Amino acid sequence: MAKKKPRRSLLSMADTPAELEAAVEARRGEAAEPAQPKKQPNRKKLTLDIEADLIREVRVACVELPPKLTGGGPSGFVSRAVEAYLASLRSKYNDGEPFASDEEPRIPRGPRPRK
Repeated sequence: MAKKKPRRSLLSMADTPAELEAAVEARRGEAAEPAQPKKQPNRKKLTLDIEADLIREVRVACVELPPKLTGGGPSGFVSRAVEAYLASLRSKYNDGEPFASDEEPRIPRGPRPRK
């Protein structure tokens, strides 16, 4: 991985006010380009509503414990916990097989309809 060069200050790049203005405009052009997110294959975002105390404890654990134990951060921590719980559910309710669907499941909101 190539090491990034430190950015020089605009004042060090210009000897005259016109050069400073040109440097400012060039820097604005750099900032105007949106940063591209890192591509992470086979990953999706999921928004969850989790108790604040539980989130805080996960964050503290990620800070205090080595990354190998926590998955590197809150996302890795939660991913590992979900994998472990799913493994338990698979063995108990689905003959050890993954829960699968041909389509992306949509979880309905509100109470379940009575049968």
